[in-house]
Amino acid sequence: MSTKEWEKLIDKEILISLVEDGPVLWDKTLDKYKDNTASIAGRRKICVTLMEDLEAMEQRQRQEFGKLFMKKWRQMRDAWMRTLKDKKNCKTSGSAVSNTKPYK
Repeated sequence: MSTKEWEKLIDKEILISLVEDGPVLWDKTLDKYKDNTASIAGRRKICVTLMEDLEAMEQRQRQEFGKLFMKKWRQMRDAWMRTLKDKKNCKTSGSAVSNTKPYK
């Protein structure tokens, strides 16, 4: 399966809810956040949920899917943080209307 096909399989809403359920991937205040073993286990759990036949795949394909999942998650997280930053930096009074699109 190609990378493009895998990207289509990863639904953004499902990915967000799965990551939200596993704070070891995003909550920097937890001690487990610094634990590499716990982080790998959390990522693996999400990958198995997203791709049911992950265990049947070859090692190289599993690694590629894991990298793709993390890339997609980082892109979504960074886009969300940029949106929040732009909203915060937007001047409210006396400034022209900005052409920002709502985050999807």
